[in-house]
Amino acid sequence: MNAAFLAADEGKAVAMKHILESSKREYVKLERSLTTAEISSWV
Repeated sequence: MNAAFLAADEGKAVAMKHILESSKREYVKLERSLTTAEISSWV
């Protein structure tokens, strides 16, 4: 859901960069970080 807000802020359609950024923010809230292995197939 947050990815949609990030994209709307830019006036663009949701893209993988928005999903990745949104995921990173959620992991920060959980006091965790995304590993390279977790996101390598995303980008």
